[in-house]
Amino acid sequence: MDPDPGELHPWSGTTITALSQEWPQCQADLVRIGGSSRSGLSWTGFMQVQQKSRVRFATSQTELLKEGEMLLKLGVKGPEVLQLTTDLVQLGLLTRPTQNFNAQVQTAVTKFQAQNLDPQGNPLVIDGIVGPLTRFALDVVLGRRSAPPLKPTPTLPLPTAEGSKSGNAALLVAIAEMNRGAGEQEGDNLGPDVHKYLNGLAPDGSSWCAGFVSFCFANSGIDMPFKYSVGAQNILGQFKKKRWIYAASIAHPPEPGDIIVFTRATKAEPWLGHIGLVHGYADGIVTTIEGNRGPYPSKVTSFTYVLGRINKLLGFGRPQP
Repeated sequence: MDPDPGELHPWSGTTITALSQEWPQCQADLVRIGGSSRSGLSWTGFMQVQQKSRVRFATSQTELLKEGEMLLKLGVKGPEVLQLTTDLVQLGLLTRPTQNFNAQVQTAVTKFQAQNLDPQGNPLVIDGIVGPLTRFALDVVLGRRSAPPLKPTPTLPLPTAEGSKSGNAALLVAIAEMNRGAGEQEGDNLGPDVHKYLNGLAPDGSSWCAGFVSFCFANSGIDMPFKYSVGAQNILGQFKKKRWIYAASIAHPPEPGDIIVFTRATKAEPWLGHIGLVHGYADGIVTTIEGNRGPYPSKVTSFTYVLGRINKLLGFGRPQP
């Protein structure tokens, strides 16, 4: 078996001679190798042990370093972490850069992930790990690469008979706001729409997802079922007091006009969250309408999630009546 660059091979079938361990900054399992195959061809390259009986071959040290350093996570140290934390300082998520991916860095990463999207326009997974999708989002926000084209506004049907009366009425407002392209202008968390959603309860420049949801209910033509709030977890708390929170399942799925609430909490800011409105549910997929999800210029738009696999979900709530 001849070793091909980037392929995985068992130890059997290849005679390997370790030539040197030339790079002390590399992982201990990264060595320069050479040898010959059963066919008699000689070769040189680099080897990285991945499991006890499997290795990864590559033609250059750079290939292996990129592969080995793809994910930055808690406990990792080095120049890549320093670059990451320098970026996070620039975004106001850290106070100073460091080469150590510590708990503070992890918190900053999760805060960034909670507010940004992947190359397909879907919410990033909030796991505190920096891989290619989070790196892409960082580069977009920092202006190092162009943002992907905004997804066209989907044509969502009007609410069905399912869901509560007030929820369906609020959902009609949300659809209208999305269809007219409502969202940020003039800067992050800024613009006439954001100012309107915040309703004087928070200064311009504040997160506006909860203000958007409150605005939809307040302008639905039906009495507001909860107190206008610009805090996602505050709205969730109001629903809990009214016993409107429920555990969604296939047997008891979300319905149009329900709220969906996510956590963005940290130890320092346990109140942080995100909220949207459920548009519908079908075949395991929850469709929502949300504001303030993604980098500037964030618009009111639609997202989809797999029920049972929704990252950082706090719960669903159904307003009454």
